[in-house]
Amino acid sequence: MHPRAFIVTALTVLIPVQAAAQQPATTPDQLSVLLRPGEAVWVTDGSGHEVKGRLLKLAGDALQVEISGVPRSIEFATVQRVQHRHADSLLNGTLIGAAVGGGAVGLFWALWCSDAECDDDDGYIAGSIAIYGAVGAGMGALCDVMIKGKRTVYEAPAGRAARSITVSPLVTRDVRGVSVGLRF
Repeated sequence: MHPRAFIVTALTVLIPVQAAAQQPATTPDQLSVLLRPGEAVWVTDGSGHEVKGRLLKLAGDALQVEISGVPRSIEFATVQRVQHRHADSLLNGTLIGAAVGGGAVGLFWALWCSDAECDDDDGYIAGSIAIYGAVGAGMGALCDVMIKGKRTVYEAPAGRAARSITVSPLVTRDVRGVSVGLRF
């Protein structure tokens, strides 16, 4: 193996890559960009009670959600968190991984070699780009497969007091009534 080929390959493997997750929305306006009507959503109120439904629309300061076939309006003042399951195909992760893997090696070779220096290494260069492109494609597909579960798209701003009212029937042998809980 050519010494420069070894150095380029080693540098490609050792370069750190930083990744960061997207921060959840903290206002209804921000949330309207992240969700579309018809998506399944999980809404958690300030007391930790979670309901699953299908988003009908975002209307001002409320979510219009269909829960068990019944339309319901949930005010943002009572919402602590909104989550949804983001559908993601394997194709985009595979393509991004292939572009990053093959592109990084191709960029290193382009920067390393002048026109005459690497003429003898054309086969190795093409092979290394193909191999790292394939490795990147596999890693991108694996990343997409590993993304499961619910993703938080709205989180109430820190310090905002979650307000909620809980009403539950209270029925025993001797007592019939209603239990009301207030949270400020």
